[in-house]
Amino acid sequence: MHVPQLDQLSNEVVLTLNDPTPFPAGQALRPILRTRKDDTPFSTKESAELMRYFIDNCACFFDFSDADRHFADEVPLRARQNATLANAMLALAARHRSRTGEFEHFAADRYYNVCLQTMIPKLGDKSAIQDDELLAAIVILRLLEEMDVPIVGSDPQKHLFGTQALINASQARPQLSATALRKACYWAAFRQEIFMSITTQRPFNLILPEMQPPSSPADDWSWTVQATYQCGKVQAFVFGEESTTMSRYLQLMEDIETWQRDRPASFDPVYQGLNRLEHAFPDIRIQMDCHVMGWQYITMAHLLLSAHRPLPRVGPSHRRTMMDMEEVVKRDVRTLCGIAQSNPQTPPASLVACMAVALCKFASPSIGS
Repeated sequence: MHVPQLDQLSNEVVLTLNDPTPFPAGQALRPILRTRKDDTPFSTKESAELMRYFIDNCACFFDFSDADRHFADEVPLRARQNATLANAMLALAARHRSRTGEFEHFAADRYYNVCLQTMIPKLGDKSAIQDDELLAAIVILRLLEEMDVPIVGSDPQKHLFGTQALINASQARPQLSATALRKACYWAAFRQEIFMSITTQRPFNLILPEMQPPSSPADDWSWTVQATYQCGKVQAFVFGEESTTMSRYLQLMEDIETWQRDRPASFDPVYQGLNRLEHAFPDIRIQMDCHVMGWQYITMAHLLLSAHRPLPRVGPSHRRTMMDMEEVVKRDVRTLCGIAQSNPQTPPASLVACMAVALCKFASPSIGS
C-alpha cells in the first residue's frame, strides 16, 4: 500500500488553501472536530485560553498535595458542564494573568459577577453541602479574594465564610461520604484558613479532623498533607483560646520533630548551597511541589510554635530565652524565603514565605527584602 509522504501532503494542503475557488454559496463553515455540544462555558477563544491558563498557572495553588491533581484535571472537566464553576475558574485565571502579564484587568470582574449570579441562589439550597462543584467554585473564588488584598490588611473574607459553612456542615453529618474532589477542596480550604489565621492572627475556624501520622510506607503527598495539618494544629494552639501550657507546647514540637525525622528520603533537598553570608537566603533545591510545600508548612509550624513558646516572665532566663527564640525564628524565616527563592517552579512556596515575613516584621534587611 502506498503511503504519501508528509511533505507531499503538506504541498497539497497549501495548494488547496491557495485555491481561489470560493465555497458554494450558503455552505456554512463547520468545526473540524465533531462536538456533542456547541454552547459550552469555554466556547469563546478568550475563555478557552483562560481555561488553559488556569490549568497551567493556577491549579498548582490547589494541587500540590494532591497526587490526582483534581483542580488541574477534574475541575476543568466538570466546569465544561457547570457555568458557576467555569466562571470561577475564568475569574481567577483572568485576575492572575492580569497581575503577571498584559491582560485586561476588568475581565476578572466580569467573570466574577457572572459567577455570583448563579452561585448565590445555590448557597440557599439544601443540597449545597453535597454540591462538589459549588464547593470547588467557592474555594477558587477565595483564592481570588486573597489576590485582591494585601498580605496583611483588610479582607472581607466573603467566600472564606461560605467555604467554612459548607465544610463544617458536611463534617457535622458524617453519614455523607466525601468524594475525592471534596477532599481536595477541603485541604485547599484548610490552607486558605491557615493563610487567614496567620495574616489576621485570629483563631483557626475550620474543625480540625482527627488525623494520625502517615503509616509507612505512605506516598509523599500524604506527608505533605500531614505537614499542613501540623501547621493548622499549631495555629489552633497559638491563636486560639486553648491554654498555652508547656506540656501542650512540647507535644506539638515533638510532632513537628517526628515529621522531620520520619518523612521519606525523597523529601531530602536535591542540592543545598553553603550559606556563607548571614544575610543571604539559603539555596535549597527540592524536587517535587509536594516536597517543597511539605517543608514550607512544617517550617512555618516550627516558626509559629517557637515564637509562642511559654517564657519565664522575669529574670535573666527571660532575656536569654527571648534571644534564643528570635534566632530560631529568623533562621526559619530565612529557610522559608530560601526555599521559595530556590524553587520558582512552585509558586505557592512564595505565598508561605510572604506570610512569614509579614508576620515577623523583622527590621533586618535580609528578612525585610
